[in-house]
Amino acid sequence: MSAKKKSPDGASSAKPETTSAIPAVPPAPATPPVKPESKAIAVTKPFKEEGALWLPETILTATSLKLAHKMPLDFCRELLGKFLVCESAVLFWWGDLIAQALDWGYKYDDLIRDMKLPWAKGTVKNIVSTCQNVPPSRRRDDVSFGHHVEVQGCDAAEQTRLLKEAAITRWTRAQLRRKVNGTPDPEPTTEPLKPSEVPPEVKRLALDDLSQARKWVDGILESLPDLKAADRTTLFEPGSELVRGC
Repeated sequence: MSAKKKSPDGASSAKPETTSAIPAVPPAPATPPVKPESKAIAVTKPFKEEGALWLPETILTATSLKLAHKMPLDFCRELLGKFLVCESAVLFWWGDLIAQALDWGYKYDDLIRDMKLPWAKGTVKNIVSTCQNVPPSRRRDDVSFGHHVEVQGCDAAEQTRLLKEAAITRWTRAQLRRKVNGTPDPEPTTEPLKPSEVPPEVKRLALDDLSQARKWVDGILESLPDLKAADRTTLFEPGSELVRGC
């Protein structure tokens, strides 16, 4: 066996073993963010600009609000204040938020203290009651919140049926209330309005229509110079050539 060469200081000078370079492992691709439900808005970042709405870990739809965790009282109060400037879905959001805050143990009076509400206290409680009795799964965004108020006392199947029919037939809230209570619709009045009962705006529109109609008739008569005077009296009778062509 050959002896190992020694360095001047007496240490052996074995040749270091060479190893092949290990290629770097590329980083794993970033996980795509989870998309929220269809027609829902997921907000997780705070806001800075004026009028923006900060809803951390919150899902909003046109008919519901869902908070992921219990929030502080001040946050709930600030959020209720923001909802006052929203133009759509605000009643559902108000009702859902207050209902959840009450479940967390907050007091109703603490939530709305010092707020300049556009509704009476009883109205706010009715909003909350509606959201508690008509869950998001049965709500519709093609009828008003008032329609949901009218069906809150019905059972689940009846709520779904009535709200669907109200959307399809375009019932007013009053019509839906009569359906819920089982009362018939009032008979339509057949008595004509007296001249003094006709609104001024309707009179003005009617006079404008009559003026336009007269100009139209005069134009037709001027285009028929050979029309006899006797024939003009029957020109607009039912069944005449002119009327059938309209």
